Amino acid sequence: MLAVDPVSLLVNSLAAGAAAGLKPTAARAITDAYAAVKRLVKDRHGVDVAPLERNPASEAKRQSVAEDLRETKAGHDEELLEAARQLVAAVREHDQAAASVVGVDLSKLESEMVRVRDVVVKAKGSAAGVSVRDSRVKNLDIEGVRAEGESGPGNP
Repeated sequence: MLAVDPVSLLVNSLAAGAAAGLKPTAARAITDAYAAVKRLVKDRHGVDVAPLERNPASEAKRQSVAEDLRETKAGHDEELLEAARQLVAAVREHDQAAASVVGVDLSKLESEMVRVRDVVVKAKGSAAGVSVRDSRVKNLDIEGVRAEGESGPGNP
């Protein structure tokens, strides 16, 4: 089983929460959980998530927020990590389409072999299928990845 980098969990939860929580039809569980994560990120770590909130599918915005969170050691904040897990669970339960904006994110991974198969990411606007960053993998095998936006298939 792959261990999830705590900062990736935080950024992915913020992106999913922004994609789902800012919709007028968002479930109360999502908006409450998203507000809790945002408050902890801002109050404890001084990180501004507004750029990510405006464009949750932007890889550049996600990387910028991840850099800020790493600098402030947010990945060691257990209360924040638990709030992020609750946000991800709320998004998965109430708005699966928003959760898929995140796609498969393999960051800070060290492995002999990784195989990813048949991933379909559907999102309004842009979507990323698989993202691999800051990883060391001897044999990376990715096949059958599709990212689909509102207007049809996009680039994986």
